[in-house]
Amino acid sequence: MYDVIGMDPRGVAHSTPMSCGDLSAWSSPLPDPDAASQRETWWKLLGEFSAACERNAGNMLPFVNTKTVAMDMDRIRQALGEEKISYLGFSYGTYLGIAYASAFPNRLDRVILDSAVNPTPREMAYQGWAVLGQNPAMHRRRDTYFEWVARYDDVFGLGTTKDQVRAAWDTVIADLRRAPRGHAGPFEFILATFDTMYSEGGWQNFTQAISDFVNRNDDTRLKAVTPNLATPANHNFLSIFNAVSCTDSPWPRDRETWERDATEHASRYPNYAVWYNTWYNAACQNWPVPAQERALPDPDQVPPILIFNSEGDPSTPIEGARALRQLLPSSRLVTEVNAGKHGVVFGPLALNNSAANQIGADFLVSGTLPAQDVSIPGHPFPVPVRQTANAAVSQASPAKLRLGVE
Repeated sequence: MYDVIGMDPRGVAHSTPMSCGDLSAWSSPLPDPDAASQRETWWKLLGEFSAACERNAGNMLPFVNTKTVAMDMDRIRQALGEEKISYLGFSYGTYLGIAYASAFPNRLDRVILDSAVNPTPREMAYQGWAVLGQNPAMHRRRDTYFEWVARYDDVFGLGTTKDQVRAAWDTVIADLRRAPRGHAGPFEFILATFDTMYSEGGWQNFTQAISDFVNRNDDTRLKAVTPNLATPANHNFLSIFNAVSCTDSPWPRDRETWERDATEHASRYPNYAVWYNTWYNAACQNWPVPAQERALPDPDQVPPILIFNSEGDPSTPIEGARALRQLLPSSRLVTEVNAGKHGVVFGPLALNNSAANQIGADFLVSGTLPAQDVSIPGHPFPVPVRQTANAAVSQASPAKLRLGVE
């Protein structure tokens, strides 16, 4: 029997939500992420955002990071009168579990980490999961998505091959670069594409938006699925996302490194999200609070940990889960093959994988770990159904802004 305990971490929701100030600076459409002529505009925007965070939330910034949240978790443990806690963490939550295991290894019982952050590089987020490690993984995942769309040309009318579907996607980008549709410009469309890759659950609505735009010049659905960052909720997310990720591990402090790496990756993974991904994180180049060294658990101290990751996860690439498994020899890695969803086990809206759920349940109930690392078949991909325009728009949802597992 488990009591399920959740918490709003520092700076979020009911736990003193932080804000870096002026919403209007993030009004959509934002500058084209790929245009060389816009780079100075981006550096100016992000520099002003960093300065606004220091001005409006400077007293909080040194204390908003994952190591302090791990300390808060242990205070909750103490308040509950528990000698040990078990922990289930998804996506960024896997690093929170890693940080807790580093600080309080003897206070842990059973731990599941799903879609694992790679804590091994010193520049953990930049080199590992948030920028350089994520670019190739997202590129592969988008190709998987294009192949899925091509199988259903009778539904979407965007082509019968991956290249034809990619050309339709390129058509949308080219049109939005000529003339944004309301708040939907190239940055917002790439953001929506990026976030749609986390789960196949949103593929049909997003693809119908592209289909309407390309085949009928109807931008209704497109505007419904692209976000406007200048809302209070999104601004709180951007504020806390940067406050935590910019201080959890070191980042390059010179623009030249960011632009050199982005240019090189853009040549290897063309026509996608490399520059978008750079600008999404580049406030860390000049963040007002010094970065910490990342947390690394002592493998001789932590209990065995069960790790899940899909083979094609675009957000926390499989290489990170494998590195964590190597770091912790007593752990076990369950890999969902022929799959790319961000989140494998127990996700509330996950495309179900009964094999993953059984392994996770066995561990939580009886402490039973697989005898060795395990590969399990991927969950089924969705089969799209025809929808009326009104039904599709009502079901469309804005991009999730990297909030993790759906």
